[in-house]
Amino acid sequence: MYNLMLTEIRKFFCKRKNILTILGLCALLLIYVFANNSLDNLKTESKLSSYKEELKSSQDSLTTLKQTYDSSKTDMKKLGMLIQRLEENIELMNERNSSALRGDWKTEIKNQIELDKNLLSDINLGNAISGEDTASIEKRIKKNQLLLDSNIEPVNEEASMTPYNFIRLAFKDVLPIVLIIFVLLLSSDVVSSESDEGTFKVLLTQPISRAKILLSKIIAISCIITIITFAILGLFFLALGFTKGFGNPNYPTEFANINFKSLFYSNNGSISQGFIGIGQFILLILPMQVLLVIFISSIGVLVSTIVQNSTVSISVAVIGAVSINILNNQLQFFKKVSHLIPLTYCNIVELLNGNLITKFNNNVTYFNGVLIICSFALVSIAASVIVFRKKDITC
Repeated sequence: MYNLMLTEIRKFFCKRKNILTILGLCALLLIYVFANNSLDNLKTESKLSSYKEELKSSQDSLTTLKQTYDSSKTDMKKLGMLIQRLEENIELMNERNSSALRGDWKTEIKNQIELDKNLLSDINLGNAISGEDTASIEKRIKKNQLLLDSNIEPVNEEASMTPYNFIRLAFKDVLPIVLIIFVLLLSSDVVSSESDEGTFKVLLTQPISRAKILLSKIIAISCIITIITFAILGLFFLALGFTKGFGNPNYPTEFANINFKSLFYSNNGSISQGFIGIGQFILLILPMQVLLVIFISSIGVLVSTIVQNSTVSISVAVIGAVSINILNNQLQFFKKVSHLIPLTYCNIVELLNGNLITKFNNNVTYFNGVLIICSFALVSIAASVIVFRKKDITC
């Protein structure tokens, strides 16, 4: 079986289609990096602009309140408290804004924490209305305090291309759908191409069972795709690290505690969320990524076993999987049973931070995902072996 796997590896790299697919993934990630670098600069400018607008709005409110205070004879105590709070906030905003301009992130965060604490206090007292819920404000305070205590400079988490954040964003924005297409393009012709090229004539005359032939193909293609995917991401990680600095693996990242605490999620109106280091967060992504590659590869091999024409098998596999993904993850067509569909777990970042639980309102947890993906992968492999054993292969 070892020799069969080596043969499969050689065949893989002899196919022009496979090389072009790998280069295509590299090009896509490169475009993603450049696009996010530009977006990161824009978001930095936008943050400074929003700081200025927030300050101006508070200054205008202070002027209005002072005018009201001078002309009003009622509720003077409350007006005085509001004016005092606004003056305190304006002082904090001025210091925060000037700190942001000179790159003093520690002072900027300290002032933001104080502003958020004041906002929470005012909301609880009924003196302020915010577009954010109190849980979000509390979470931001906690995260900023963790950054400050750990001496970690904050980054724009939605666009920054520092190495750790690049990996997290790639698994969140690019790979959930691209991974499906990438793996199926590489795996959905491993059997059908043998029929197209007539190479089964030689292979099936050897004293090797069909089950071993098929299993060697599944193992080889899964290993190759996993290694290639991690190698590409690793090269980008190193390249970004040497150009931007590697950052801190302890950068606080949102994590849903329920992912491992319970097999079944019961909706009690809230999800227990905390923070773990981004390095640990990525380490949790990798095993799930390997399982997804094995599962999607097994689906590709199954389709390739059923359909003997390579072009048709690739088309059927890619179109079918992408359609299910769109219907389930984007349109939520299978919302009630989404936790039983392996493709639900393709966005591993959203899975780990608990957003998928909120989105589907059912048992979409990491632990459950491992069980579902492994089960479907085994069923797909078993089905492929059964079909391959019984199928008449035209050479």
